[in-house]
Formats: sequence, structure tokens, C-alpha cells
Amino acid sequence: MDKISTPLGVISSEIEGYGTPYIRSHGLTHSVDEDKTSGLYDWSSLTARCQIVRYDALGHGHSPGTFDAIDYHWSRLADDIFRVADFYQIDQFIAGGASMGSASSIYAALKRPERIKGLVLVIPPTAWETRQSQVEMYEKLALMIESDGIDKYLKLQEKIPLSPPFLADLSPGYKALRRQQLKQMDATCLPAIYRGAGASDLPNIELLKSICCPVLVLGWHGDTGHPASTAERLIEVLPKAQGSIANSADEVRQWPSQVGDFIELIA
Repeated sequence: MDKISTPLGVISSEIEGYGTPYIRSHGLTHSVDEDKTSGLYDWSSLTARCQIVRYDALGHGHSPGTFDAIDYHWSRLADDIFRVADFYQIDQFIAGGASMGSASSIYAALKRPERIKGLVLVIPPTAWETRQSQVEMYEKLALMIESDGIDKYLKLQEKIPLSPPFLADLSPGYKALRRQQLKQMDATCLPAIYRGAGASDLPNIELLKSICCPVLVLGWHGDTGHPASTAERLIEVLPKAQGSIANSADEVRQWPSQVGDFIELIA
């Protein structure tokens, strides 16, 4: 992977394929490696349709972290999207990602709209009126890690049911892969990572209405951390949004094709 120097540390990234650049950001406590091996979404086919850039966010994967929660705010993480683009000398691009990655991409579109050709928002996270319970959970996890260490945290994660349930159909080994990913994270940074996420929310509706680039929103039912209500609201308020809400593993398997069609349409 390439190494990109930033004011907060080194970001690891990679680039594949040819065509319209698509800078993809992963979700909270995930990474490029997990994104490629988890089996949840197979984005490998996109390299035949666009130039896909992936990177490990601060404190994730191969990118070392900091101990300050503000460094993990979604609006701050958006700055790293442009640092990755600048490293590869990419002027305009499509930004997107899953969960936290979709949130930071939205903030990127607000900060530098002239550089964003489109957005791909996959399983956008809890926001607005559904956010508070998630914030409380993140603080509990941060306190647990600080007081009891990483082992208790890992055991708790193993007990949490898959959400949505059809994740087991998408990736039978997902639980084991998740544990391995979490075990590899720097436990000294995890409390700040969770608190940074807890201090974040999606922009208010009026700001969202100012995003005029084409947007593809892909959500799913049955996940309280990524409720269909967020995806549906984004489709409703973003001026040029389209999207769908999946009810099954088979529908999620169609997402890479949908993303490729969207990118080719606005390229």
C-alpha cells in the first residue's frame, strides 16, 4: 500500500483500475483489508469500470491513530479524502463508502463541492433523531475498553447478533473476520475513535439540500446502527439522489453492479 503523510499521521492507501476515480472510504473500526475479504460486498468488479481508490482511515487498518476524539469527527475525516485525492493527483472524483465512510463523503461534498462529481452512500449511519442511542453505546464501549481492556470488549462483540440477519448469508465467516479486525486495532486509540464517532452526526437537512451532485444511496432493512430511515431521508432531501433499500443478501449482491452503472452514467 502507498503511504500518505498528513498532519495527523500516515494514511495507507491503494489504487486499482482505470477510468473515473472513485475514492471509497470504509466504516467505523473496519479497514481496506476487511473490506476486501469480508465477503459483504464484492467491489472487485468495479476496477473494470472505474479507478477505485481505497484507504485506511486514521486509526484503522494500517493507518496509525491519535488519542484525540476530535480527530475522528466525520467532518474532520473528510479532509483526508482530499489528501488521498491530492496524493494521486486526482482533481475531480466520486466519493463514497459505507457507514462512517458515507458520512465523511457527505462532508467532503459540502467542503469542496467543485471536486466531487458524485456520491455513493452505502448503509448511511444513524442520524438526527435516531442518533442518541448510538452515541450512548459508543461512550459505553469507550469506557469499557479504558477500564477493562480489549478482551472484554471482544467478548461483547462476539455476543452481539448480526445485524441485519442476512449478513450470515452474505459472509458465513463474517463474525470471525470481524473479531480478527477488531483484535488488530490499537486499543489505546479505540476510545477516542468511538468518542469521535459519538460526537458526530450527519449535516442538517438544509445543508444536505445544498448538495447538487448526483447521489446513489444504498441502504438495508434490519440494522439499528444503519437504519433504513437514514437512507430513505437522504434519498428524499438530496436534490439529485436515487437509491434503494435491500431486504436480502441477493439484493446486496447487486450493489457493485448498481454502483458501476451509476459511476458510468455520471462519468
